[in-house]
Amino acid sequence: MSYAVDESNLRRQELLAEVFRPSTEALLGDLSVSKGADVLDVGCGIGRTTRLLGNLIPDPGRVVGLDADPDLLEVARDRSDADGHDLTYQEGDAAALPYEEGAFDLIFARFLLAHLPEPAEAVDELRRVCRDGGVVAVQEPDFASTGAWPPSPAMDRAQELGEVLFDTKMGRKTWTLFREAGLNTPAVRAVVPVETGEDNSIRRLYTLSVQAIGGALLEKGHLEKPEYEALVEDARRLEDDPDRLAAIYTVYSVWGNA
Repeated sequence: MSYAVDESNLRRQELLAEVFRPSTEALLGDLSVSKGADVLDVGCGIGRTTRLLGNLIPDPGRVVGLDADPDLLEVARDRSDADGHDLTYQEGDAAALPYEEGAFDLIFARFLLAHLPEPAEAVDELRRVCRDGGVVAVQEPDFASTGAWPPSPAMDRAQELGEVLFDTKMGRKTWTLFREAGLNTPAVRAVVPVETGEDNSIRRLYTLSVQAIGGALLEKGHLEKPEYEALVEDARRLEDDPDRLAAIYTVYSVWGNA
């Protein structure tokens, strides 16, 4: 697999982790994970969530982060070493996980399925490497809530353009994918992060996201350079305006037992 989003700007990865950490912590708090559990974080990026898993799971066994991007994995290893975390990172494909059946007690993935051409195959793989009675848990975006008030042309247009590169409705589809994969009684929760005032984490994230998808859109001919530059300029105006509300995409958390 490969991402359609340019993740070379690590600040975007860091902001994603900051903005969505509360919903991830809430999800992990709902999971029943035993002491010493072996944990796999699929699509781990720079390892922020992998380290979070290592901290929140009681006395974990193995904690492994897997990603298709070797550059992000290099950053993840450097940061984990600096934090003193005993984690393992491995390059690999979410659609063909390099592990035997039932290798992990908890499989976690965030914002992964929306990027895959065959997400059902990936969910089957997550189920395959989860031990009987273990937990598969994912978080996926759904862009229905994306927007600002007063409105932002950049946010509205970025939502339209995003549909060219990934599935902007994956959040609402994930529960059904879990059921079709045979995961037992999957649960679901949806949260919309909203921002007002001086804190501009979400508004900054939009600027970085417009820049991150711009290259692929320009290359594929879905966006011309003048419009791209205008979108970035509008996103920066939103970023600097504390009097506007910004709502990022809905985050669907879905989890079930193998």
